[in-house]
Amino acid sequence: MAPGTGTGATSASVGRHLRGHGRGTRLAVVDPENSAYFPAWASGCDDYTTGMPSRTPGIGRPRTEPGFLPEVIDLMIPVPDAASVAALRWLRTAAGIDAGPSTGTHFWGTCHPVARMREAGVRGSVVTVLAADGVGGDGRLRRVLPAR
Repeated sequence: MAPGTGTGATSASVGRHLRGHGRGTRLAVVDPENSAYFPAWASGCDDYTTGMPSRTPGIGRPRTEPGFLPEVIDLMIPVPDAASVAALRWLRTAAGIDAGPSTGTHFWGTCHPVARMREAGVRGSVVTVLAADGVGGDGRLRRVLPAR
């Protein structure tokens, strides 16, 4: 399962449920560029701060939130902004799915465990939790990232 990180509450709830029920399901969490969650998970620092916010609306934070429980996460997948945009554009052009920025992050991050499973010859499913549709009132895809 691969949810994104906003406050950390979704990954914490899912992770606690998976651990409490002894399922063979593992929890991979996607995290956008500049978010504090991946470095906090990798370093074991509970109060990690990056000093800059994620540019992906709805997910990622400049500091870890109290709801984040790194001990229930098997894998954190940091997703660069450029990868999120590429995934979002692919979803739009190849699959006809108009989606918001966090969906690009989720999709790119979900491809990571799928690729690992294929390389290892492992069969199974990968589930992700998507949010924003990214379509404005005029039906056009919203701008994903501000110009640099």
